[in-house]
Amino acid sequence: MATTVERPHYQLTFWLGEFADADLEHRFRARVAPAVRKRLSKFFLVWAALLLLFGIHDYHTFGLSGTFLILTTARCAAVALLLACAAHLRQTAGGIPAWPLAAVLMPVTVAFVATLSFLMSTDNLPWTTTIFMAALLGTFIVLPERLGTGTLVSIAAIAVYMVCTYLVVPETTPARMTVFGMILALPAGVGFIAAHRIQIASREAFAALEHAERELSRRKQLETELRRTAATDPLTGVFNRRHYLPLFQREFERALRYRQPLALCLLDLDHFKRINDTYGHAAGDTALRTIADICRSELRETDVLGRLGGEEFVVLLPNTTAENAKAAAERIRARLAATEIVEGGQRFRVSTTIGVTELRPGDRQIDDLIQRADHALYVGKEAGRNRVQLT
Repeated sequence: MATTVERPHYQLTFWLGEFADADLEHRFRARVAPAVRKRLSKFFLVWAALLLLFGIHDYHTFGLSGTFLILTTARCAAVALLLACAAHLRQTAGGIPAWPLAAVLMPVTVAFVATLSFLMSTDNLPWTTTIFMAALLGTFIVLPERLGTGTLVSIAAIAVYMVCTYLVVPETTPARMTVFGMILALPAGVGFIAAHRIQIASREAFAALEHAERELSRRKQLETELRRTAATDPLTGVFNRRHYLPLFQREFERALRYRQPLALCLLDLDHFKRINDTYGHAAGDTALRTIADICRSELRETDVLGRLGGEEFVVLLPNTTAENAKAAAERIRARLAATEIVEGGQRFRVSTTIGVTELRPGDRQIDDLIQRADHALYVGKEAGRNRVQLT
């Protein structure tokens, strides 16, 4: 039988209140492990302090007798174990403690119960039992995320305490021990129910948080995709006019301000209409994507590549002279001319003509460079295409 968090994916087991999915439960434990370690470490320190304080009662009860020395030795051993566990939990890095919680709590519990057994008698049994019952309840309070561990520790503690009571207190009978066990089970049962509620609530909160984080991540990815879509040409993936013009303007103003070189190239596929008419528009699209890919691989990260429209592309090269820009354009031209394009079982080659210019003292806006590069492109077309024309 299982109960379900409000989202069907996050299913919880009925008795332990843990996630049915092992990976999900592991993620939850890793998330809460630092808080559990810190809380458990503080609990051990408080426990150790209380054990030392009860040594005052031992002195008033037994004086400097052999019983007091044995009891003090047992207390010191229990305190040492508690301090060692607290130190280990504080030094443990990462998520889940290196020692399983049950392995840490079991010997501490046995040491605590053994210490109490020295005080057991008909007279002081009520207050030692009260202390023990408070400790039982505290186990579930301290470890609500690990209900199974708390239950095992409580069962072991009750069993050891009942055995010690039966052996130390002479007035015990099987009937009284049965009632005594029921009394001891009461705080354990209350603690189990309370911890079970906390267990479910904490995992529901974790499920809601994880769902919110995933939704936030999905929305961020969607937002990133929307920004990318708004900034790029859907066919070639290069910047569209709306996005690259502000970048061009920024680089233009920077070049003027710091008197740095700036180059611009215009690329136009040769006989693009013939490609579409001969091989189809799908082949033309493949040719456009091919030249865009070649440009991206040959250009620097600081260069700005955009689609001017149709079969034309524009490249702005910051801090680049005309000669260096011409060399880069020539690499693009030669690589495209040597590339065989395959589309729909058809194979063909394309070429490009590129006009190159650089920033001049009289330029007042980025359009001055674009117009000059366009003129160089026209000259290159007239001269026979498949060339780089510098102006």
